[in-house]
Amino acid sequence: MILHYALRSVEETDSWTSAELQQLLRGLANRMEMRFRDFLFPLFVAVSGRPVALPLFDSLEFLERDVVRARLRSAIESLGGVSKKQAKSFEAEWPALHTAGAE
Repeated sequence: MILHYALRSVEETDSWTSAELQQLLRGLANRMEMRFRDFLFPLFVAVSGRPVALPLFDSLEFLERDVVRARLRSAIESLGGVSKKQAKSFEAEWPALHTAGAE
């Protein structure tokens, strides 16, 4: 779920600086009612391949959008992908998570 929504967020943003990505993902974690640290763990693993790495947001900015999206998609697939039922649920929940961030 975290990886899916993080992927969706980075796909829809025009911003790609460390500070803007941190703000984007912190807002998503808040709307998902998750502690930011817990939210970030799967992203560290997906982006770097390790549970601990260089600062995540600097890594995201350095790797650039296409590489980050590919790594998030690969991590989702490695975990078994998203079923049709899950995809439908994610799509139903996304507008509330996304709209809340625009306010």
